[in-house]
Amino acid sequence: MDDNDSFVRVTIFGQDYTVKAPADSTYIQSIATFVDEKMREVQEGLSDPQSTTRIAMLAAMNIADEYFSMRCLLYTSPSPRDRG
Repeated sequence: MDDNDSFVRVTIFGQDYTVKAPADSTYIQSIATFVDEKMREVQEGLSDPQSTTRIAMLAAMNIADEYFSMRCLLYTSPSPRDRG
């Protein structure tokens, strides 16, 4: 990271974090909100209370699953040139 980095304060799952990033603060806030929502979705789907670490790990797995699914769609979909 360089001198153009900024510090952004975000809240994820009730915890405050200060993130140093080269990206726009609105973008970083959007990412934090997305992660927070994913963690809350996991929590709502559990019948028993779980640790924040476990919820974060399950949310990360869900996010990775979405990423891999979208990547697979992107790279296996025919391009407009291939459609004819």
